Amino acid sequence: MKLLLLLGSGVSFASKLPNVQEITNQVITGAWYRHTDSNYYRVREGSGNQHDAWVRRLQNFLKLLKEFADAYFQTKNRGEATYEDLFFIARAVEDEVSGNTVNPILQPFLKGIEQQLENLAQPIKPIETGFNSAELARKSCEFIECVVWHSLPANTTPEGLDLLIELFESSKLETYDICTLNHDLLIERKFELSGYKYIDGFTDFDGDIKWFDPKLYDARSKWPRLYKLHGSINWWFLENHNSNRRAFGIPRQDTMVWKTAGEERISEVWPRPRFLSGSYNKINDYRFGIFAELQNRFFRLLEEHNAIVISGYGWNDRGINGWLSEWLSISRKNRILLLHKEPESIKHSQSNMWHRYENLVQNGQLIPVKKWFSEISASDLLKQIKEFEKASL
Repeated sequence: MKLLLLLGSGVSFASKLPNVQEITNQVITGAWYRHTDSNYYRVREGSGNQHDAWVRRLQNFLKLLKEFADAYFQTKNRGEATYEDLFFIARAVEDEVSGNTVNPILQPFLKGIEQQLENLAQPIKPIETGFNSAELARKSCEFIECVVWHSLPANTTPEGLDLLIELFESSKLETYDICTLNHDLLIERKFELSGYKYIDGFTDFDGDIKWFDPKLYDARSKWPRLYKLHGSINWWFLENHNSNRRAFGIPRQDTMVWKTAGEERISEVWPRPRFLSGSYNKINDYRFGIFAELQNRFFRLLEEHNAIVISGYGWNDRGINGWLSEWLSISRKNRILLLHKEPESIKHSQSNMWHRYENLVQNGQLIPVKKWFSEISASDLLKQIKEFEKASL
């Protein structure tokens, strides 16, 4: 039996990681400061650091964007804008002002907030000599990434993920593929704490670094394969100073002086880990680098399966929805088993795909199971998948 899982942030709730709203609140009102390493860190009591002028300026800009976004979302019967929405809008502003894209629709909006942008983009003297609205938008995106990064502790104890291990231990799986949209390390830690290996596309440690090598996914192995489609808080884009080679890697966290086994010095190209933030901008990011590799592999995995188990996914990723919608359209035998306590709430998603909810259920291509990921047993899940396979013969 082959098993393909697609997991979203909902499966992390039991581990008490912050939800989207909590991260958004930290972005808008949290106390943060800008470090000399160009990253932003939470102000800790007694640390001597203060909520500084850089962060206040970025938060004021994001509040301005949120005011417009909230008003728009009201017309769509949606909730308030999240940090993902704000990242998308800020990235669009940066691309327009810097000339990376041509978007005539943005011009009236930018004209309407021209004075606010001019005030917010004033250089903080004497440290800054030049600043503009493109820089303001770019740094706001960097700030959001830092808040997300520091809101997902690497040492969090995984809860509610026992099913991952039970499925592996069932010994009924020919292949076991886990695709996740989460940046946290809960899945990795669950397997490690259980004493099991997994294949995540990264090598064993070469000194202080595990290098990304997608060919590792192709080797025949009994271990689960993990695909982090949106990146991870422990992925870094690194440079070997001896060979000038640049590649993605996972460095050891107990040291900041990284070397290969051959004593070659390694440093980061970007000052923060690599993962995808935002909403519709992710579709463009899927076309490049490590993310293009992973998206292609996700598409190939769908081709190999006629059933996929989905849990914790909010249905707000247009790119992922596109893959799933196309896959369902290719064959009426392709089915989604949805683990969700209140599956009909998906009908209220803004996704065009889920406007088809009723038809998909009636056609038998969407099978709702009114349980959370933490509530279903491996035997029950595998039984349903087996029934899928029989029905597809």
